[in-house]
Amino acid sequence: MNDSFENTAYIFGKYAEKYLEKYRDPGTASPYLDRLIEALPHDASVLDIGCGPGINGIYLKSRSPEIRYTGIDLAPGMISLAKSNIPDGDFRVLNCRDISLLKTNYKGVVMSFCTPYLSPAVFEETVTSLSELMEREALLYLSFIEDDPSRSGFEKRSSDDSEGLYVHYYRREDILALMTRAGFRLLAYENHPLENPYHSTSLEAHSLYVRNK
Repeated sequence: MNDSFENTAYIFGKYAEKYLEKYRDPGTASPYLDRLIEALPHDASVLDIGCGPGINGIYLKSRSPEIRYTGIDLAPGMISLAKSNIPDGDFRVLNCRDISLLKTNYKGVVMSFCTPYLSPAVFEETVTSLSELMEREALLYLSFIEDDPSRSGFEKRSSDDSEGLYVHYYRREDILALMTRAGFRLLAYENHPLENPYHSTSLEAHSLYVRNK
């Protein structure tokens, strides 16, 4: 694991409880998670990459209790909370670069705001590997922060804090081109203004893709 991944795991692990307190539900992701779950069989296998404390999983299981939910995350603290929140889920401390170790063919995949902590190269590597784990016509919900990639960089948690994370911004057209190369077709997309103390132009982007290869 490189320094960036180690720092990401450390920060999210350290503040896992506070993260859960702040984000109790999927918020603006809910309509896309609804579309995902409504299109899947009631017992579909669903993979959540960067699952955190299981916020998306709790929501999905409330809508469709019989789904087989797997969550992976870099931070052991997040996985510990997720196991408590979803006792019948399958959780693993796993780097997204190692998802080829998973053997299940998934009907649905969620990548909800792990993208800002992945470099373009790692993101493309992950999505390419992911396409091999998904059944044809499987659905992928993807969110990311839309802004000029040149603004990517280390961002402190607060002005008087030395801790922080390297945040990656993406253009919509770059994400679309990458997803198309990996064998996905865009079904829906929307964005909303994002409260970002660093960049007032940032947008919270939500999209739904279908695997068509």
